[in-house]
Amino acid sequence: MAFPKRRWALPHALILPCTKRKSLGAAPGLEFHSLREGTPDVVAGAWVDRVVAATSKLAASELYAGPGWQQSLAAFRFARQIGDFRLFIMSAGLGLVEADERIPAYTATFAFDIDQVSRRITTTSNPVLAHQSWWEAVNRAQGRGVMPIADRACESAVCLVGAGSGYLSAVARDIEAAAHAVGPERLYIVCAGAPRRVLPEVVKACLLPIGAEIESLIPGARTSLNARAVGWLLRDVVPVTGWNRTAIVRAIEKELARASAQPAESPTIRRRLSDEEIRNWIASQWATDPEASRSVLLRGLRQIGLSCEQRRFRGLVARARAERELGK
Repeated sequence: MAFPKRRWALPHALILPCTKRKSLGAAPGLEFHSLREGTPDVVAGAWVDRVVAATSKLAASELYAGPGWQQSLAAFRFARQIGDFRLFIMSAGLGLVEADERIPAYTATFAFDIDQVSRRITTTSNPVLAHQSWWEAVNRAQGRGVMPIADRACESAVCLVGAGSGYLSAVARDIEAAAHAVGPERLYIVCAGAPRRVLPEVVKACLLPIGAEIESLIPGARTSLNARAVGWLLRDVVPVTGWNRTAIVRAIEKELARASAQPAESPTIRRRLSDEEIRNWIASQWATDPEASRSVLLRGLRQIGLSCEQRRFRGLVARARAERELGK
């Protein structure tokens, strides 16, 4: 496929997800669960009215907080060292916002939570489809168009997106439109643990070969894995390879192979999670693959170094399934 050549409005775009933690408490009325249920457009209209009316606002880059957000800001600093980048933030509550845009504090999420967006959407019981429709509706309600990531990709010489599987699922139609519009030499996607079997081929072509094994190179909290992977890519790989996909893929594969060939310094110790943490993790996996079985979920949990005995896990899956049904 031939992709159009043009003069870019934005040299480069870095797109990363928001964080649950904020530097301010949620503004009055900006807890997502306080909204009435309705279609995506109706809910988005009511929500955006509240967002516009909020009086206390900060630049998005200052509102988000916590260690995960610090990793995102570090990635942006590396990006600015190698090119003229602008930072955009995927927000479950606000759509795609630019880092210096002033926004109010709020609670809204694509994860299993009282403020999960899909709980307010009445057009479908499938959380993934509800989140995709919401993403388009909330951006449209703010005049950004329904495919803002695709728009930024078309405006940029390079568009780098880093996100977990939950966010990637929520913005899937937008990402697919971007992939169709600009192709893999301009769109680079980092998603450790991406659900490759359900991704369109055009999106797979833009996905970099970074999985959970990258943790051997960049140890740290799993919640910030993708932000750390983006930072590593911008700090250690792209300055050497430039924006050449073939060279980038080879460099990533070489580094991962080298890391896996090194003997482990100590036996793997699986971390034990609380019941709530495990149920939230199960819900996040179902957001990507609603049909994932208990055995598939348990295998996935153990593959990422986490621990739960089978009997306990069986009960937690049953409880998570019941909670999911109640939330429909």
